[in-house]
Amino acid sequence: MIKDLIGQRRSSWMQTLLVGTALTAVVAFSLPASQAQAGDSEDIAALKKENAELRDMVKDLAQNVKVLQESVKQTAEVVATPKTPAKMATSGNENVSVAISGHANRMLFYADDGDQAQIFNADNKVSTSRLNVTGKAKLDDNTSVGATIEVELNSNRTSSVTMRQETENNSGASLTERRSEVFLDSKTYGKLFLGQGPVATDGVSDMDFSGTNVIAASSLGADMGSALLFRLEGTPTSSGRTVGNLFDNFDASRLDRVRYDTPDFMGFVASASYADADISDYALRFNREVSGYKVGAAIGYTDASTQVTGLETINGSAAIKAPFGTSIQGGYAERSTETVGRNDATFWYVKLGHEFASLAPFGATAFSIDYAQTADQAVNNSEGNWWNFAAVQNIKKAATELYFNIGRYSADLPGTPTDDILIAGVGARVKF
Repeated sequence: MIKDLIGQRRSSWMQTLLVGTALTAVVAFSLPASQAQAGDSEDIAALKKENAELRDMVKDLAQNVKVLQESVKQTAEVVATPKTPAKMATSGNENVSVAISGHANRMLFYADDGDQAQIFNADNKVSTSRLNVTGKAKLDDNTSVGATIEVELNSNRTSSVTMRQETENNSGASLTERRSEVFLDSKTYGKLFLGQGPVATDGVSDMDFSGTNVIAASSLGADMGSALLFRLEGTPTSSGRTVGNLFDNFDASRLDRVRYDTPDFMGFVASASYADADISDYALRFNREVSGYKVGAAIGYTDASTQVTGLETINGSAAIKAPFGTSIQGGYAERSTETVGRNDATFWYVKLGHEFASLAPFGATAFSIDYAQTADQAVNNSEGNWWNFAAVQNIKKAATELYFNIGRYSADLPGTPTDDILIAGVGARVKF
């Protein structure tokens, strides 16, 4: 339809030019003949008047041609550069703004346990596919109230796949609750949350500025192949221990809780929450740019001593990123239990990364290598370690991250030699 419109306008433009040219020719050729034939001043005056009128007509026609040319140019630009569709999300209440966001994060995940190897079409559990809806209303310039509903869809998630499965593992394929909360946000007094959502120490173990945490994080052992079993060395027999048994960064998650965050004071924010089952936790975070360096740190304490196992956890992490793109981050966690005879379990982690701002024309490119070690997590005197290499390419205009990783889990179980587990993957996270 637009092409037809451009064609019609070009045709009108050509017709106008032809008419203008013909009228100009009439004036040019008729004027000398009229003067030769006129014998008096009245005829000459009439011809001059007619000539002036014709010139005005030609001038008007030229102006119309200019307008048509501009119209054709604008129409062509619309065809060449389509506009972004208008945002359509609205609230049923005119006083409330609504934001819809989320992402899909899918990958091809490869695992080799020393006896079998398999490729899985999976959802990346490091950052699961999800949908978030948040409504917010301002009480004044300082205070707002709102609510958040967030769900996730984990079809064949990387934390659940096993070598024995012959079809996708869809035990978590239905929409599951991540957040269902109301909140009060005050610039002066801080934030108050009520409902299902992150507790105060959620994320304390994950401070990271590398740009690769979509596929490489301190939670890797709990998210990437955590259900895979270590095999007894050189045999198809299972050791009875999984990746998840040995590699836990002891970070918290989401519970039905009440949580309070203080206002930001020179980069510091303190948090506290109380959840069902009499679980309380406390955290202190720092995040600020100092002389061009991005600096972050977090420390937390969780008291779940009233539970049967009597758990207490201390964990923390820190990260720094230089202006030229190199970053280093690390973390430590320790969990004690009242179970008789059990040692305290530990986890430590370090990661080196570099982000190139302009290696590719369409977005930043990041690389990282990380290493983790655990002790006494599966059983007393057990140890585990992993290394992982990751690469992430951002496509800014498409809100997309393309990523690749390869890594290896190793287990040291008392009196039980095991084969290492190799993992690798390639995938994409697309945000909206």
